[in-house]
Order: sequence, then structure tokens, then C-alpha cells
Amino acid sequence: MIRWFAPRIDSPARNGFESSASSPKKTALIRKLIGDCAALGDAAGNIAVTSAKTACHRIACRVGSASRIAQLEESCISVLQRKSGSAGVLVLCLVFLPGQASAQSSKGSPSLELAGLYLVEAWDFNGTPHDRLAGGSLGVSLPVHESWAAVIEWLGMHVDRQKPPDAALVGLSALLRKRLTGGQQHPSFVVEGGIGAAYASVEVPDRGTRFNYLLEAGAGVTQPLGRRTSLLLKIRLLHLSNNSLKGRDHNPDIQALGAQIGIAIRF
Repeated sequence: MIRWFAPRIDSPARNGFESSASSPKKTALIRKLIGDCAALGDAAGNIAVTSAKTACHRIACRVGSASRIAQLEESCISVLQRKSGSAGVLVLCLVFLPGQASAQSSKGSPSLELAGLYLVEAWDFNGTPHDRLAGGSLGVSLPVHESWAAVIEWLGMHVDRQKPPDAALVGLSALLRKRLTGGQQHPSFVVEGGIGAAYASVEVPDRGTRFNYLLEAGAGVTQPLGRRTSLLLKIRLLHLSNNSLKGRDHNPDIQALGAQIGIAIRF
């Protein structure tokens, strides 16, 4: 491991300031300091020294007193002496932080998802005509691991029951999503599943209840459209029932299969 240091410099400003003589000496000392850092291959040290020198110069230009300028120069040199290890710390940060950024990048970013759904009752019809559900969803995807994400999704749908009246249904679900291939910047295949609850304006399905539980599953692809947006294409399965809240005689269900198309916006 390289030991980062700066040579000790005794500023002539301590013995009084003479602008005609001391300024060239201080300039030579600063140049020597920069040269020593460069000789060690210390790019980070060069940046630190240059920044300190520039800062002192800018401040000094605003001060009209020659003695004040000397004090500022002396302070800059003193700080560089006391903080000789700062270059090493900076290098460690430069090594460590990119790794952290890379880990965060691979983990993914939160995203807002807007989508449309169309589902048709596919089996277990309970002796009633096929119900159809159409509407939209609003979700927030939160990365929890390199290829896993938690999704909170709000549903708003119109239920065409074939037997009047139709119903308006709202629901809230918690899903867990797994990315099997690709990444946020590449086409990827995902699977997801979760549970939730819904409430409808009338009994859904017929002979059921207005409150129901949701069981959802899906699979599909995400296709990047830009640096922050992606297209979502999924097959969606929805199970809706009240889990016999009012007895087995009042527990019809809906097993619907359909498609979900939307867009994800990362933030």
C-alpha cells in the first residue's frame, strides 16, 4: 500500500511578509509540493493540491491587504500538511464508491407502472355466463434484490357480468416479481404473483359478495423504449372470491385470463 504524504513546509510568512521576496518563495514551495505528489503517481493528491491552491487564489483576489494574502497562503499550506492522508482517503473512496454504484445499478431502480387490462372468465363458470373485466392498473415497483422486486398495484376495473347491472371494482394487491433474464436496459422475461383485496359496487360474481380476495399471477416481457422507460407485455391470471365469508353457498368465484399492456417509468 502506498503511503500518501506531503513534505513539511515552513512558510516564510511566519517571519513577516514582503511581497517582493516571500511570494516567489511560497510559489516555489507550492510547485515543489505538487511535483512531489506527481512523482508518487498521486493523481488524487494533485487534484487536492490544485483545488486548494485555486481556492486560496480566488479568496486572495478579493482581499486588498497583502498581509491577509500571506495568511491565506500560509493556511493553505498548513492544511495540506495536516491533511497529508486525505489523498489516500480519496483514492479509497474512488475505489469503493464505484463498486457501490455498480451494485445499486444491478439491483435496479424504483419505477412507476401504468397499464391496461382485459380479462375474460376462462373456467369454473359457476353456472353463469362468462364475466369480463376491463380496466387499468397503477403500480409502484421497488427493487429488493438483484433480480427481485416488490410491486404495490392498484386496480380499477369495469366488470361486464352479462346479467345487469354491471359492476365497478377497485382493488389493491401486493406482488413479488422475479426477473429471469436480461436487465432494466435490456429485454427481459419476468414472472410475478401475489394477493390482494377488492370491493365492487354490486355483488361480484352473481350470488357472491361485494368484498372479495384476489389471487394474481402473471408472466411476460419488458422491452426498453428509452433510458428511463420500458414497455410491459404480460399474460395475467386473476382469481376473485370471498373465501366463504358468508358460507359455501355464497362463494362463487371468477377465474379470469387475459392480457396486460403498459409502460414503466423509472425514477
